[in-house]
Amino acid sequence: MPTTETVQTFLTAAEIDQLVGDYVSGMRIDELAERYGVYRATVFAHLRRRNVPRRPVGLDEADWACA
Repeated sequence: MPTTETVQTFLTAAEIDQLVGDYVSGMRIDELAERYGVYRATVFAHLRRRNVPRRPVGLDEADWACA
């Protein structure tokens, strides 16, 4: 019986540096996952390994002005 395998994506150290920079500059987790071709959980794992603090969940500063 044929099986379907998922291709594993490994990011280089430079790509992880860029991912962290993109997150710090405001990109959302789902945007990062799509850009780097990894799962959201992988994005969170890379951020955790680099000790990057998570942003609070909810409205961002731009949304507060409209609320």
